[in-house]
Amino acid sequence: GLVLMAILAPYLPLQNPVRMNVSKRVTPPDGTFWFGSDHLGRDVFSRVVNGAGFSLAIGAFTILLAGVPGVLVGILGATAPPRVAGLVMRALVVLMSFPALLLAVAVGAALGTGGRSIVIALSVVYFPPIARMTRGIALSVMAQEYITASRALGMSARRLVLGTVVPNCLSVVTVHCTLFFGEVLLPEAPLSFLGLGEAPPRPTWGNMLYEAQKNMRNAPWLAIFP
Repeated sequence: GLVLMAILAPYLPLQNPVRMNVSKRVTPPDGTFWFGSDHLGRDVFSRVVNGAGFSLAIGAFTILLAGVPGVLVGILGATAPPRVAGLVMRALVVLMSFPALLLAVAVGAALGTGGRSIVIALSVVYFPPIARMTRGIALSVMAQEYITASRALGMSARRLVLGTVVPNCLSVVTVHCTLFFGEVLLPEAPLSFLGLGEAPPRPTWGNMLYEAQKNMRNAPWLAIFP
């Protein structure tokens, strides 16, 4: 439903999400403003619908940017010689030892504000768990009897990895990455709330929450709906 809403947002008969109407500022939900209006008189419903596209795009690009190298590193950690695999896993453990949100904030603050910074920051956070998850799946594949049979038949290590291990891992990894996609949508909001996200007036769920904090007592709908 959210994906469909984000795709159809430009074609729906909605009010302009950035058009201000000061005479209608901080209006409670009614027949004109279904979700009320904000401190500048902008339609909250239109802003929530249009903000869905940005938040979902952040999730998709983050999974792509973290997933591709994460899968490659995970496969490497499962099939490389023990010394190389040990170094890879130690590097992943170091990254995973940092609290996820603090690591994202640190990377985002170093890169500046904007959607690109959020994607890179969240990719750094989700790259280690994807790599570790892929390694676990690859190790379970490597323990199967058909892998032992392929080795006994003289199949080269490269052909074994590319032709057998990777295809048998991708189906499971893909399912797990779709679950990570849902998780990625959550930290985008606090990053935008902290001022590291897309700059106003472009609506995102995160910067709508950031702007709503000034009116939490007299206009709680500004935070409830996004």
